[in-house]
Amino acid sequence: ILIIMFTIYFYAPTEKRKKLLEQDYNQWIPVHSNFTPWIGQTYFNLKKAGFSCEIISEFPEEGIVLADVDTLGNTSKYLGKLMLICAKSDGDHHPSAHIHITHNPLDYQKNRDSVWHSYFLPHWLMPGIINREKERKNLVENIAYIGSKSQLAPEFLATKWIDSLSSLKCM
Repeated sequence: ILIIMFTIYFYAPTEKRKKLLEQDYNQWIPVHSNFTPWIGQTYFNLKKAGFSCEIISEFPEEGIVLADVDTLGNTSKYLGKLMLICAKSDGDHHPSAHIHITHNPLDYQKNRDSVWHSYFLPHWLMPGIINREKERKNLVENIAYIGSKSQLAPEFLATKWIDSLSSLKCM
């Protein structure tokens, strides 16, 4: 059996992100972003499973780096011997990434045959999620879409949808 050991790097370029990774992720309840479920929880779960993981604020010369699209920003650069895995969530593809991960099955289907092929992985369960109260039944009080417009299903841009929401006084 051949076992190859390597370190997986997790990109956390700011003090705020680094401090988050130094905490137990059950303390993240008030902090929700692409970073917490994609980078933070993946880091903790791989570390707990015995993988060699390291938090970085600068890209190394070579290796495998996992980063979320929001933390990477809009810059692109040549990465040489570095493999960048981008957790894009509902954001756009990052031009420097070699692999993109999405939690959105529609995004996966839409881009399956494109140059921007994404791999589908569901989110980790987020800490602090409160189960829906059964007494609420079908009641919806708030709805929001936070993501890139390019990832929004076309049905939600249609006049029929907007008119339906308006008729329910939800606009």
